[in-house]
Amino acid sequence: MKRIFLSMGLLVFLMGCQTTTLFTPSTQTTISSTLPTTSFSQSTLTTLPPLTTTSISSTTNITSTLPPTTTLPPTTTSPPTTTSPSTTTSPSEIVSVVLEGSQLSWREIPQATHYLVQIEIQGYELEASLREQVIFQASMSLSLIPFGELTISIQAFLGEEAITPVFTIDMIHRPQLIAPTTLSIEQGILSWSEVANASSYEVYITGEDVIVVQVPFLDLTTLSNLLPNQIYYIYVIAKYEQWTSSPSMTVQYDDSYEYVKVISLSYSLSDDFDLIYDFEEEQLTLHQVLGDIDFDFTGIDGTLIDGVLTMSAAFLDTVAYGTHSMLFYTSIGIIELQLQIVDTRKPFMISLSQIYVVLGEDVNLEFELYDGEIVDLSGNDITKEDYQINGSMLTINGEYIQRIFTRDPSRTVLILGYTLSANQHITIGYLFIRIQQSS
Repeated sequence: MKRIFLSMGLLVFLMGCQTTTLFTPSTQTTISSTLPTTSFSQSTLTTLPPLTTTSISSTTNITSTLPPTTTLPPTTTSPPTTTSPSTTTSPSEIVSVVLEGSQLSWREIPQATHYLVQIEIQGYELEASLREQVIFQASMSLSLIPFGELTISIQAFLGEEAITPVFTIDMIHRPQLIAPTTLSIEQGILSWSEVANASSYEVYITGEDVIVVQVPFLDLTTLSNLLPNQIYYIYVIAKYEQWTSSPSMTVQYDDSYEYVKVISLSYSLSDDFDLIYDFEEEQLTLHQVLGDIDFDFTGIDGTLIDGVLTMSAAFLDTVAYGTHSMLFYTSIGIIELQLQIVDTRKPFMISLSQIYVVLGEDVNLEFELYDGEIVDLSGNDITKEDYQINGSMLTINGEYIQRIFTRDPSRTVLILGYTLSANQHITIGYLFIRIQQSS
């Protein structure tokens, strides 16, 4: 059988001779035809297998099913036209602009080579070098820009080409002001640590007008309004124009107090009554009490009414043995009180000195020490390994007692001596230990 090449014109001719169904979808035209079993070759009619042709798309691709011995020339289809990527990416936008302290930042534009930043400040003419700056990263310091209300414009560039619109935002450049620290008063001079960015300081004194200074110190002795024998509380605030820091710690100024007198009082811990002292000053007003013991004069620990000081026995019983100094700041000046706490109480043993034990059992004894101590236990070869001291409790090991009585079966009593110490008192006592007889 001869191989027949059908031209496109012949194929259309043959198709036109047959029944044709034509579909016209929105995107594709499909032609289905059934060809006769007869083919023309020159002047000879040759019988061929049926030929089915389908799927003529909008790109004019023809798919045919032919007998194995028949080959159609390939259909050439032009590839779809594509646009080469532009060297310029669609512009992004400057976003996430943040001003923290004096550090300005924004979200980075990856393709940007640099940014043009323009800054204007309300009521102030910036130098040209500060007003317009080229920045090579997505952040910059405003440390050279004065504090105030700023208008900031940012635009990203790729080389000489702007790749973002100009982003403009109004921001407030605030100074970072920390609270003044290390306040102290020495010889009437109030001083504190200098605060960065502060142009002035406001000093607040109890009952006085605010005092403004430009340096981190103030001579309180030059303030004529400060009266003697008064307590003043002082704190400081750092300031820059309308911005202020949080307040500093508060310090107390009482250098204007005068010493009036020193009194001495004595109290025994064995007493059970209040301590009373008359200052003989009916108009005396107590401002505060300072010293090595805490005293609440509002009624908890005592009172000062009409110049009469009362210190409760309940309070005095909590004060440690010894001499204590208390400074009473009053309306007439400072009165120093030397309070001596004495203790005539002697430590003693609470448990009975006559002790009956079962061999092998420990002996536990309790003492009243009045803040003193059990010094030691002695006699009959006892060592520190044979007893334990725990505060006001003494434990004698049962093994020791059993060893002593076993060594001498004729022994009827074990005598031990103890020593106690409290304040200036020494107490010596004895223990009498016997074996408990079974009934």
